[in-house]
Amino acid sequence: MAIDGWRIDPATARAAVAGARTEADGFGQLEVGLVEALQTASAATAGKATATTASLERILTDPFELDLAAVAQRLSTAVAATEAAIGAYEAGDEEMAARNDGAVTPR
Repeated sequence: MAIDGWRIDPATARAAVAGARTEADGFGQLEVGLVEALQTASAATAGKATATTASLERILTDPFELDLAAVAQRLSTAVAATEAAIGAYEAGDEEMAARNDGAVTPR
């Protein structure tokens, strides 16, 4: 994202935030894939590596050890706050331009 002092390119910033939102929206599918992989690994280790199988089963029965929902919520909150900050920046820019239109003499 192009940042020059206090100058933020809102379009670039919004594109970055939209990308983060898209990735966060994919967390549900990520969790499905992760559970499937854990189940496959647990089945593959069953009877061969009991400690590993037990650890995998513990994760499967207590998914809060891999709390993707909390991560997704935090990311969603951060994205919303960033969108609000970009909006405030744009509003401030517009207000400053409106108040100072013609008041500054270019050199």
